[in-house]
Amino acid sequence: MESIFEKECNFEMKWIIPRSKFESIKNLDYCKSDIFKAGIPGVTFALRLYPNGEEIGNDKTYVYLSLYKGMMESVDCNFKVSIKNTTFSKIFHRSFEYSHLWGGILGCRKEFNNPAVFCEDNLIIELEGTMKGRGIKIEKKKHVPLIQALADRGDMDLTLHTRDQETKVHKYVLINRSPVFTKMLENKEDEFIELSEFSTFVVNTVIDFCYGKDIKSLINLKNAIEFLRFSDKFKMEDLKNTIEEYLIQQISDKNVCQLSSKSVEFNAKQLRECCICFLLLKKPEEITNVLNWEILDKEICQEIVQRALAFVSKNCF
Repeated sequence: MESIFEKECNFEMKWIIPRSKFESIKNLDYCKSDIFKAGIPGVTFALRLYPNGEEIGNDKTYVYLSLYKGMMESVDCNFKVSIKNTTFSKIFHRSFEYSHLWGGILGCRKEFNNPAVFCEDNLIIELEGTMKGRGIKIEKKKHVPLIQALADRGDMDLTLHTRDQETKVHKYVLINRSPVFTKMLENKEDEFIELSEFSTFVVNTVIDFCYGKDIKSLINLKNAIEFLRFSDKFKMEDLKNTIEEYLIQQISDKNVCQLSSKSVEFNAKQLRECCICFLLLKKPEEITNVLNWEILDKEICQEIVQRALAFVSKNCF
């Protein structure tokens, strides 16, 4: 069964290269366009042009799609590269199992000596195609579990005060997991920390996580945002990865606007990217199914608009 992100999407760009820049590239050097974000989680693309070929004496001009597959296991691409106002046009297909380049010969180098190839002294390369991702993969910070038996020891030296309970924990366990807790405990003589803004359940579950216990079965849509807030406040990236992985699989028309706003609030970058792509992959007739547009974060709105438009690259690196 396909995931919510395994849908085909269009991608396109226009690359404007000044004639002076094109002609200044010598030997086997190349130039590359700006990098743009696609409508699939984490996927970016750009173009790379080799005006004088890849081998000495080849006398061919090569163009390549440079694709980073982001959060996907693989990305299937069908794309066409052409030059405006000319007959230069090539169609390519590639299944990107890893991030790399794909393309080929665009034309003979000597054909670019014709001024008609340039529009107002610019070479305009146009890219258009479709891509489809397969198998989403969440980037995870390595979680090195402590011996779970430590949780049963009676020599805990720190008390956490939650809304309605006191919870004991070893200081070194929190120091091992969180740079924020490390700083809090650096010069702290008291043996307690106030965490009244978080529920006892969330605090106890986070402690279990710190001792190496699997907490995935305890996460649900009712408590996940509180876990996300905890992970962000105390800079616990491995915990945040675990919560993001759960929430990404739960994205739906009903909650995508809320989750996208929370992703910005709590700096959950992978969740943010997936919410944006979920909306970008919607067909026009499906947009009305999405609830609570009014709470969608302004930053998310701006990026959706930017990525929905055709890209134009005026840079040449």
